[in-house]
Amino acid sequence: MYNSAYLFADQAIRVLEEASLKDDEDEQMQQRALLKLYLNRSLCATKLERWDHAITFSNNALAIDPRNAKALYR
Repeated sequence: MYNSAYLFADQAIRVLEEASLKDDEDEQMQQRALLKLYLNRSLCATKLERWDHAITFSNNALAIDPRNAKALYR
């Protein structure tokens, strides 16, 4: 279960990171979606005991929202 969620989040992150954005509203929506995906991927990495990946994706989430409690905890 966590492995497929981990892979799905990877695909979604790639699509969002490569998307061309029209305006600031699009960028805000992209950042909100990326934050959720980074947090989900960090959780999956933790459950799969991929500690270095969990740290990387938590750090990515913190780059978007430095006060995010989930990212700080993970």
